Amino acid sequence: MSKLSSYAIYQAKYLVAQLTRPDQYPIDYPVPAMTVFSLPKLGQVGVSTQTAKAQPNAYTIQTIDAATWQTYARLNQRPTQLKLVRRNSDQRIVGMTVLGDQADNLVNDFALLLNGKIDGPELQKMIFAYPAMADDLFCMWY
Repeated sequence: MSKLSSYAIYQAKYLVAQLTRPDQYPIDYPVPAMTVFSLPKLGQVGVSTQTAKAQPNAYTIQTIDAATWQTYARLNQRPTQLKLVRRNSDQRIVGMTVLGDQADNLVNDFALLLNGKIDGPELQKMIFAYPAMADDLFCMWY
């Protein structure tokens, strides 16, 4: 598991629960999400593109052009480059790698979707606030 501070906090909460509660249970990690402090920002959540490339029978990588997303027009930013990892057995999105100014926001939004097991049809039933970047998430399923 990653040596990031967010994982250290998660592990500390687990340890406290194990020490203060009588019921023992193994640690259950959520879908991993992380970003790199860089310009532009780089982020990854879920199954990585490296894993997908190593297992082409299990995963397909889809490149998304975010140039038409409202967020980039509104903020006058460079479009983000996204690579989605889809599981071949059911076409569910199980990972994303993103490079762009809003990578941290996309990774966090996407971590919520993956951990909640929300797929495209379920996402289409939601209404997000504009001008938040989450409003552009619909674009990934078209």
